[in-house]
Amino acid sequence: MKFTWSWLKDFIIPKGSPEDLACRLTESGTETKVSDLYSELKGLQIVQIQKIEAHPNAHSLNLCTVSTGKDSITVVCGASNVRLGMQVVLIRPGQRLPGDPHPLTLTTIRGIQSPGMLCSAKELNLEGIFSEHAKEGILEIAHPDALGRELYSILPKDWFFDCEVTTNRADLMSIFGIARELVALQAAQWKDSIWPGTLSESFTLTELPIPEIRIETELCCQFHMARVQQDPENLYQAPVWVKRRLRDVQKSLCQDVVDALSYYTHTFGTPFHVFDGQALTPPLVIECTNSDTPFSALSSEKETAKTVLIPPSSIVLKNRENILALSGILGGDHSKFRPSSTLMYVEAAEFDPKTISLTGQKTRLMTGARRIFERGIDGACVKNHLIQVLRWMGFSLINIHTAKPYASSKPSEIALSVNYFKKFTGCNGITAQEMSQRLSSFGFQVKIESQKDNEVLYAVPALWRKDIQGAPDLIEEILRFKGWYQEVPMTFPLLSSCSSAHNLLHKRIQDARTYLMHHELGEAVTWSFISANKARLFSTLDESVLSDMTLINPIAKDMAVMRPSMLPNLVDLALWHIHNHLPVQARFEWGPVFFSGHPKGQKTLISGVFSQNLPTAWGRAPCFSFFDLKRLLEGMCMLWGKAPYYVESQLPWMHPGQCASIWVKDRCVGFMGKIHPRLTEDHSLMAFEVDPEQYPLALAPENFVAIVPPIEKELSFFLDSGTIGNFLYELKQQSADLIDVCLLDCFEKENRTSISVRCTFQPKDRSWSGEEIHQHLESLVRWAHRNGALLRGNALFSHL
Repeated sequence: MKFTWSWLKDFIIPKGSPEDLACRLTESGTETKVSDLYSELKGLQIVQIQKIEAHPNAHSLNLCTVSTGKDSITVVCGASNVRLGMQVVLIRPGQRLPGDPHPLTLTTIRGIQSPGMLCSAKELNLEGIFSEHAKEGILEIAHPDALGRELYSILPKDWFFDCEVTTNRADLMSIFGIARELVALQAAQWKDSIWPGTLSESFTLTELPIPEIRIETELCCQFHMARVQQDPENLYQAPVWVKRRLRDVQKSLCQDVVDALSYYTHTFGTPFHVFDGQALTPPLVIECTNSDTPFSALSSEKETAKTVLIPPSSIVLKNRENILALSGILGGDHSKFRPSSTLMYVEAAEFDPKTISLTGQKTRLMTGARRIFERGIDGACVKNHLIQVLRWMGFSLINIHTAKPYASSKPSEIALSVNYFKKFTGCNGITAQEMSQRLSSFGFQVKIESQKDNEVLYAVPALWRKDIQGAPDLIEEILRFKGWYQEVPMTFPLLSSCSSAHNLLHKRIQDARTYLMHHELGEAVTWSFISANKARLFSTLDESVLSDMTLINPIAKDMAVMRPSMLPNLVDLALWHIHNHLPVQARFEWGPVFFSGHPKGQKTLISGVFSQNLPTAWGRAPCFSFFDLKRLLEGMCMLWGKAPYYVESQLPWMHPGQCASIWVKDRCVGFMGKIHPRLTEDHSLMAFEVDPEQYPLALAPENFVAIVPPIEKELSFFLDSGTIGNFLYELKQQSADLIDVCLLDCFEKENRTSISVRCTFQPKDRSWSGEEIHQHLESLVRWAHRNGALLRGNALFSHL
């Protein structure tokens, strides 16, 4: 919902600045942003025309020399109203017009370079600011002492508001609704006389039945049609300020009658639709479609009509030949109102909000009418607004035809206990009288009844508040009166945010997650649904079981079956990275997989996918092999009690000869290996899948899961005796915190063997200081020195 400060002030006297009102609306639940309406006009300068010469190469163009008071430039201008001494607005290269994302460039017009442009009121969206009537040509600034000043400095101050109205607040889809909300929040007060003020009584209103319009669906709640005859010599013209305000709130302009009705809709929230009287041939029927029906949708004069397929159960207005309107959403091209038409019919109606919303979603049509109708409108005002808008537009003879009148219904009374409010919110300082006053300010009718140790409020919502359904809604209204965070006390959780494992399975999953992330695997969370084809490729389930696992109403075709494996989604994730030329990070996921359609036909697994081709890194092999995967899984399984053993196996989705099942005692707990190339587009991907619930052994408390990252340091030695393998083995035994020793480089020079090794330390319960790291390295260097190895090129240990 967009509006301007000046438009809002037609109804209220604000009690604060624009920023204050935006903050008040945001605190009450409607997020609102405010900005300077004319900020895009900053930098544009007012200049005076000092000389006018005819363009040497064009009869309709002039060369205008303008002065800023300090310098002069000559620009090319095609307007016919320019004259000497006229004060105008100059835009220079690099500056932008409102709404135009592209800056003005230095242009040559018919051989003459123009370092700027003189602007019209329409280009600046300032129609009606300096003159009440629209004038063609260049905008004249008849302002004293304006020469050389910025245009922005002489404009009236105005601000632009953009509200994110939630789907349940239909009452905020109009300027009047926003004003009513601010008055209720005590951020403003009503004006004595609000727009459109007192309307002329010199009009004739007749109400006639319409036997040629039949309502054949209960989804049309009320329907009114006004017949208006225009004078061919005096067709309606919308005021200049109406068009300017519509452009201010980023609404596109159409025709004068349509623009005026759009202005009134944006002001009061009642949508209208205008039909060409010549095209509206009776009999007319409002009904619901029974099947997919083609519809020629409304288009502009320069566009060809677009054909839309209307789904079944949509509300339409039709005659014998054509569908004239998709009710509540969009008009039809056959009944489009034309500027030269003298007879018009203006429709005001109310339709079922859910039907409008569903039809809009299925047709993917988003219009201003749909945004209002799908939230629900105030049906009590529809007919009065139809009469009032036509009176405001100046029509003196109005024929109102009511095909279905408004059926008034009083909202149900809602009870709210004060004790329930206190228990629900934790707020003990708000009395029943204060609650009643707050609800009354929002238009509720409230009475209080005293009971034993309690008070109960009985509230009847206002007719325009269709979102109020129960006691929680009343609590919301009471709390948002002063802002959500002003009165609700802060409470802290009674339990630690780091929840402990509930059972053995959760403990195993927690340990496995920590272990895998420690080994640089990223955790993924994917959908629990896959396509039927992938379910067949990554499982051995038969068709009858897969049929039981198929969703009746899937989100999409490729998410129609409950997954029998997590591997398809992880493979898709890896392939997406490959297709986008991104490195494929090893990822794992834990979660449910399904083996039947029964509620208990699921289990929790841990799966992972790796690329065999690793990014180049010093000291690391260029590929992730079968044995690397085996070592990773052995470490994870050791956390659960005992290392597994492996048996060669064949699975349809795994590479023949490169797959093994994982066994512990007499139980198969998973599988590992290389995925079949036909499922990975010939990319080399490794995978595993383990069932922690099948692991037969209890937890081994002696196994350690690190809580701090490991520390890697590199050392280089000269070896004069012994073998490299023995040296590395003995080196690793020198510290219990040294978990890995990796040979990085080895060469011989002058009968001496030089090696480089990477030592990986794992701190237990905290991170080490720099001094502690140095002490561990020093102990390794001392041992190497005693065993005939000489440290190479490290000044830190030169004293050894």
